Amino acid sequence: MLKRSGCLFLLILIVLTFSINAYSQQTSPLSTIRKNPPFLITRGLPHFIGTLKANWNNPKFGFTQKQKKELRRVERDTINSLLRITRRISKLENYVIKSVRMGVEPYKLHNVINKIAKLKAEATEIHLRCLYDIHLILTEKQMTLLKQTLRHKKNK
Repeated sequence: MLKRSGCLFLLILIVLTFSINAYSQQTSPLSTIRKNPPFLITRGLPHFIGTLKANWNNPKFGFTQKQKKELRRVERDTINSLLRITRRISKLENYVIKSVRMGVEPYKLHNVINKIAKLKAEATEIHLRCLYDIHLILTEKQMTLLKQTLRHKKNK
């Protein structure tokens, strides 16, 4: 009986180890977007969500429950929209890459390229909306602290 319990324990330990390893290798939605940004403007605009999340309970920021609720909504809506667009862009880009490798004439890819451009413009507008909404939710003092935190993080 003791030997059987030891084997069962070992089996459970192995399963948990593989489960934890598989879970840790999953990418977060933000990292998916960061890895292949879907924006027309890929540098110069801030990305507030990650910094806000890192400072969620920081007393310096002093977020109210109402602010946290609104910021969660902005994050959820933004990330969900960007993930949807990023997936569509990725599929279209892969189609273009395969087509070019197969020797397809560039003019035949015109419509696909336009779709990619429109999706990237849409993603940029979503990013701008996110920045604007965050600006409306935070106080002037919180916005100043957020910008300072981003500058400090950038200079490291």
